Amino acid sequence: MCNAPGSGLSGHIARKLDISVPDEAALTDKVKKMILEWRDESFDKSYVNNQFDAQVMLFARLL
Repeated sequence: MCNAPGSGLSGHIARKLDISVPDEAALTDKVKKMILEWRDESFDKSYVNNQFDAQVMLFARLL
């Protein structure tokens, strides 16, 4: 049985309940967008932490 959206048992249940099921392309786009958002958030946090550590090391050298 295929696990793709709209096929097999899940597709049958969705049609019976009149629920729209996104196609594979729509799901792929959504996942890609979520990954990019997660990367951006992760990058921002890492960048800020790295900059803070660099500033602390700089000030420690100056003292």
